[in-house]
Amino acid sequence: MLGWYGKGGLADDIIGECIKKALFDKAREKGVDIGFVEKSNESDLVVVGGGSLLGFDSLKLSKKLNKMEKPIVIFGAGYRREKRTLNEESRNAFKKILSKVSLIGVRGYVSKQMLLQNRIIEDGEVEVIGDPALLFSPTSVRNFEGEFRIGMVTRNMSRFEPQYVTNHIMQRTFAALGDYLAQRFRARIFFFSFTENIFESDIKGAKKTISFMKHGDQAEIIPRVSQPRKLGSMMGKMNLVVSQRLHPSILAWVQEVPSIAFEYQFNKTIDVMNSIGMDEFVIRTDEFFLDSYIKKLDRLLKENEIIMSQAKISIDYWKKRLSNFAERTLDILA
Repeated sequence: MLGWYGKGGLADDIIGECIKKALFDKAREKGVDIGFVEKSNESDLVVVGGGSLLGFDSLKLSKKLNKMEKPIVIFGAGYRREKRTLNEESRNAFKKILSKVSLIGVRGYVSKQMLLQNRIIEDGEVEVIGDPALLFSPTSVRNFEGEFRIGMVTRNMSRFEPQYVTNHIMQRTFAALGDYLAQRFRARIFFFSFTENIFESDIKGAKKTISFMKHGDQAEIIPRVSQPRKLGSMMGKMNLVVSQRLHPSILAWVQEVPSIAFEYQFNKTIDVMNSIGMDEFVIRTDEFFLDSYIKKLDRLLKENEIIMSQAKISIDYWKKRLSNFAERTLDILA
């Protein structure tokens, strides 16, 4: 399996676990014995998944895949664009990769559209299958204090992304939101870390956010959790998740916890949230104000039962799509 695994991003590791489980489950149904190896050159099939792989650093990916004489499957990856269009060198390299791929499944309609707009593949060559994290199944984790529990994930970036808001604005706004929730609901605010590497730190983002809060005594930073599945399961113990990152929000919705997400990296979040019908609860950079969060929160509280029912129907649909794709992936080895 190729992806952003073991790079300090636990959300990507969760995706990897979900893909593996989907393949193992289908293999068991078919009575087929499969295993995973560390070196792709020793495998019979290469599965590419685990985050925003398509369109970003495609030249690096192409060098890896072009050396392989094995069947390749794109399993629910997303198209991440740093710019609206690829340059010609990247486009040709990317096109060459995908011409070798047996199955191409992307996580959302935005990713599919970007592949088509950049003239990388034809319409019938790619399908939308959903984000693999929608297959997440929780494990047992500890309970958290408080009658109303808010899970927060804040980023602190070492470099500024052009389509993003600054660390300072982000942390000030989340601090104001934390204070509002602490006051209105007497909520406990729990900050979680999904990514720690040289480029960004959620722990650092949490510390700075709390330092700006008036009610910082009602906030707590959860120590870094090394086991991806345990971290994902903690989202299910919250009453609401507010995240700068995509996958904490996905993991919340999967466990029937409402979430307000944030748009970044050119429609990365909308790509998935649109597919499950929850794009209404995504904050865009041009509406990144406390009032915007309060309006979405009020809507979630007012129509919680209807919204959660709609989300469950959508998520169940994508789970079936992902499961079917796992089956067709294994059929390649038959």
